[in-house]
Amino acid sequence: MTDEMLTPDTPCPPDIPPAVFDGLKMYVLNGIMPGSFLSAVLSNDLFMAIGCADPLSTLTLPNLVKYIHWNVPGSCHGSWDIVAKWTGTANRHALKNQQGR
Repeated sequence: MTDEMLTPDTPCPPDIPPAVFDGLKMYVLNGIMPGSFLSAVLSNDLFMAIGCADPLSTLTLPNLVKYIHWNVPGSCHGSWDIVAKWTGTANRHALKNQQGR
């Protein structure tokens, strides 16, 4: 992993599924809400992340968490409230309901 910030031109790391990485880029760069798995990861909701993950995402979860830690602004991850604010969602309860929880 590098410690360079995510940009539109950042290539997908080989240890993160491309669909997950694309969702991460859209979220960080444009404030677009990702799917349930990535939303849960960004919110530090491990139980929901594992519950929503497909087999490949489950295997690559540690790599994704490390990537987010080193390459994504801290102001856009860490709790449901932070993710809600980053995407403009009214509140964390609405966000969790939207994600199927």
